[in-house]
Amino acid sequence: MIIIRRNVFFRLQPCLLLAFLATFLLSACAQQKEDPKKWTYKDALLITGRNPHPCLTVDRPELELLTLAVSVIELENTAQSGWLDIGAQKLLGNGIYRKVDNDFHPVCLPHDLLLRTAAGLERRGGLGKSRLEEYQLALAAKLPYPSQTIVANVASSAFANIRQPSEFFPDEDIRPYARAVLASFGRLAADYAAMAYQQIEGDTPMGTGAAQVAAAGGHPEALQKVVALINSILKSIPPDRAIPRNARNRLYELAWAIVFSGEAGRPLVNEIYKIMDRGVESWAPPFGMVVINPKNLCKALEHLGDKDGLRRYAYCSDNTPYEQ
Repeated sequence: MIIIRRNVFFRLQPCLLLAFLATFLLSACAQQKEDPKKWTYKDALLITGRNPHPCLTVDRPELELLTLAVSVIELENTAQSGWLDIGAQKLLGNGIYRKVDNDFHPVCLPHDLLLRTAAGLERRGGLGKSRLEEYQLALAAKLPYPSQTIVANVASSAFANIRQPSEFFPDEDIRPYARAVLASFGRLAADYAAMAYQQIEGDTPMGTGAAQVAAAGGHPEALQKVVALINSILKSIPPDRAIPRNARNRLYELAWAIVFSGEAGRPLVNEIYKIMDRGVESWAPPFGMVVINPKNLCKALEHLGDKDGLRRYAYCSDNTPYEQ
């Protein structure tokens, strides 16, 4: 039996309390750091079927609104513009939509306004030194000729050593999305191709997003690895079974790696056909998962200029829904 004198106990009690709190905090921090199940990844996809409509020609009120947003981007004193500047970037990054009948269609951003936006961002040192949000990445993806400053901004987000939380879902890491944006710059991503190649794998958007960057940047072995991953994933799913939604998105991301590689990817369009020949799972609330055609990949064929492929798949031009 252990006996502790009362005065000794009261002297030890604060120390014991501090030790307990320190142990608790260290345990909580370790759990937060080591619990990957808490986190999800944003897909490494820029183009989805969430709004399949082609953009509409801007009208006068819409043009005035977009021009005002660009004027804010062009302000030199960004320290004073504050929330106004954030709003302008959000408007240009997310875009504006016009209601047509019972649906909303995106409005095209005029090319000259995008050029002014790019020049304005460059004068102020790019998108900023802080962590990028989704709307900033979306804005960068729209710029016709992104500067090296913008490329470096996006790359710092794409290959950050720590998770980059979504502005909408705090437990979602947006680094794969940043990798897709970086890959959309094509050969401007060349400086990051070697690093990206080392991170290629087919199980997560981080790995398939890395494949996009490596292929876009022109790594000599990237496309070979992309093709191997596509075939490996397809081989793991029986031909008479629909491609599960998670595997579907990984395959889509690998297909876009082929697209982002430019001319080098054109001879590999048959690899995209292999996916398009299969049914895929799509989320359709309140019915749950349904099986439909991989219609989003029609946009990949459009980017490759593959008219024969678009004719080959009739669902590319019908009114069936896009997968979600």
